[in-house]
Amino acid sequence: MKNHIVLNNVMNLGDVDSISNIIYNSIMKPNELLRPLAIKIEGNSGKELITTGIEDGNKPFRRWSKFNQIDIVEMKNNNRIIKGKYENSASYADRIFIFDNENNLNLFLTDPRNYVS
Repeated sequence: MKNHIVLNNVMNLGDVDSISNIIYNSIMKPNELLRPLAIKIEGNSGKELITTGIEDGNKPFRRWSKFNQIDIVEMKNNNRIIKGKYENSASYADRIFIFDNENNLNLFLTDPRNYVS
């Protein structure tokens, strides 16, 4: 409510910079960085996963995660090292993660920072 009152007062003054500052400060905390999103990707091979979505002539922008092709959800939750399947893949922070099953993929998509940190 306080921001609404201030915003109305600023609008009366016509100060666009103050309006944008109020909106920015109400949405984001200062110095807070945007977090990458985990996104499900599709591919039938490792090469497809890396190159999907890029145009001809461009270099691939994705790389394997530091876990390579190991299902990190299975590793963290069950202390088991299992190679993932290409059909259960996600991209997070320009890295590719693959999972043994769709349940592990969905767990990762819900909270990727829990598994990569």
